[in-house]
Formats: sequence, C-alpha cells, structure tokens
Amino acid sequence: ADTEIFSQANNPCLNQAEVLGKMVPYLEHLKTQGIRYHAVLRHMMGLFKGVPGARKWRRWINEKLKENSEPSFLIESLDQIA
Repeated sequence: ADTEIFSQANNPCLNQAEVLGKMVPYLEHLKTQGIRYHAVLRHMMGLFKGVPGARKWRRWINEKLKENSEPSFLIESLDQIA
C-alpha cells in the first residue's frame, strides 16, 4: 500500500524468513539484558497465520522456549513450515 499510495518504492516488505533472521541478533541482545525470549516471541506467534504448518511451527517454538535454546532456533524453525 505504501508504494501505491505514497510512491515509496524503496520501502521493501520483509517476508517471514527475513523477519526471523533479523530477530536472532535482537534475541541475543535481550539475553545479555536478562530478558526472556517469550516476552518478545509471544507477539510473533501469528507470523505464519494461514500458512500450512503454522500450528506445528508455534508448537516447535514453544518447545524451544521451554528448553531455553539459543536464538538461532528461529532460523531452524523454518523447517517446521510445510
């Protein structure tokens, strides 16, 4: 919509994989601050809404959160999407 309404051709939208990739360094920063990943990732649970495998992805993310995994688990999570 920005491109059509505001003529902003240099405003690329990120796909889900790119969003997850950008979240990894952010989660690493949060870890140094003592902030739990769940505080941020709970807002991302709808990232794959309507995509086959979304439920499996959410379950997998929740399991990794329980295991206190390293932030790179976000990239691995893409394997859960059909």
